Amino acid sequence: MSEFRAAAAEAAAHVRAASARLGGVRMVAVDGPSGSGKSTFADLLVSCLSEPVPEPPAPGSPVPEPPAQGSSVPEHSVPEHLDSERPARERLARGRPAPEQPAPEQPAPEQLARERPARERLTRERPAPERPASERPAPKSWGSAGLAPVRLIRTDDFATWDEPVEWWPRLRDGVLEPLRLGRPGSYLRTEWPGGRPVLGARVEVAVPEILVLEGVSAARAEVAPYLSTVVWVEAAEALRLERAVARDGEASRAELSRWQRFERAWFAADRTRVRADIRVSPHGPLD
Repeated sequence: MSEFRAAAAEAAAHVRAASARLGGVRMVAVDGPSGSGKSTFADLLVSCLSEPVPEPPAPGSPVPEPPAQGSSVPEHSVPEHLDSERPARERLARGRPAPEQPAPEQPAPEQLARERPARERLTRERPAPERPASERPAPKSWGSAGLAPVRLIRTDDFATWDEPVEWWPRLRDGVLEPLRLGRPGSYLRTEWPGGRPVLGARVEVAVPEILVLEGVSAARAEVAPYLSTVVWVEAAEALRLERAVARDGEASRAELSRWQRFERAWFAADRTRVRADIRVSPHGPLD
């Protein structure tokens, strides 16, 4: 696993452990100077958050006994209904004689019945019927439909050369505030027909469990109280400029250089980096 992927997995773990602060939504900001790899990191983070995670055991459920000494079976890895396939010595170690082995001598059933408390007799002799499959809770899966969707929004849908950060009210009023109240939001995406920015198609945003906001100023101080996780991604300045030019074209070099000068001033004033929960400094491939 590359360092970039490892950092995305670490960020996903942080998000899962964090509390929701935007109403019932966990909001994640991936911020940092342009050309550092924020978009790639955000895609990796969404992928990590969309992977299924094990469901924790229900309260009061019995704790499985560890495998017998010398067994190579990891704890909790073999379901109870497959117990007959375990080696005989493990079943014996757990107090379950193998079918082909004679059962050890036991006291008479009448004697055992007199000694057992009524509650234990009922539990061991009349187990509760298994719940129908339709009533069992489904395993939790981050990012699967209907369970815990992950939504990614990029600041590129809002920013322009002339308004690098001033667009924020469109996102705040159209998306963040409705989500905080548990309602869907929407916004008009910035489009560039003929190289000039205009407000284009409306993008609907259903209420997700996790919202990933990626781009310059995504973790600005104004939104800090609502963020569950902040990721700061920053590559070396010379490398950032060349990546950005490769992405946007040589004709954009002058604007990108001007943008980098703006970023330095913005991040210094906003103090975004010091608020980050996770900092990533990519040097190699962004994968």
